Amino acid sequence: MKHAATSTINKITAKAIHSFVQHLPAGKSVLLLLLASALLSGCFLHYYKTNTTEQVSTTVMEKLVNTDKYFIVHFPDKIMGLQNVKLANDRLQAELVALPKEHSYYTAPVVNEANKMKAKYQQQTLVEVHLYLSAPADASHTFVTLPLSNIKRLDVYELDAKATKSNRILSIAGVTIGAWVVFTVILLIVNPPVFF
Repeated sequence: MKHAATSTINKITAKAIHSFVQHLPAGKSVLLLLLASALLSGCFLHYYKTNTTEQVSTTVMEKLVNTDKYFIVHFPDKIMGLQNVKLANDRLQAELVALPKEHSYYTAPVVNEANKMKAKYQQQTLVEVHLYLSAPADASHTFVTLPLSNIKRLDVYELDAKATKSNRILSIAGVTIGAWVVFTVILLIVNPPVFF
């Protein structure tokens, strides 16, 4: 709901700027469009956190396997997707597959920090579980059995609500101030002040 309202505000702002800019000379129009895009470029970002742990328990892994998560395994030499993931006797069993494009956008996060993500990728990003191994992948295998003890790091992505909310508040303030600045600049260009 909030995302739809934000999108509507951005569309209205863009239409208003476009309407004003159409009546300006070409050089001034380009200058204003660059100014507007610079002001809006950092607005309404979404963030995720990794929840990184180096201790992988059977209980945690069982919970992840039984939910609708997408598992990604990071070998030292490549990153692969996992399908049909099962847990048996403290071992993760799965089919190795090429990493789908929709899960390849956020494979190098900064641990313990707010990581940016585009809103359009949020749905697939927030179901990802990343497993990091120290041994390289065996190219001849399409099925793997991974002892939990071999997983040196586990990342479970989730929305960083605090960072996302803070950015939304700053974005609303920025868009308001930015729109005022752009409107003022447009008025000064259309009706330049006369100095005596």
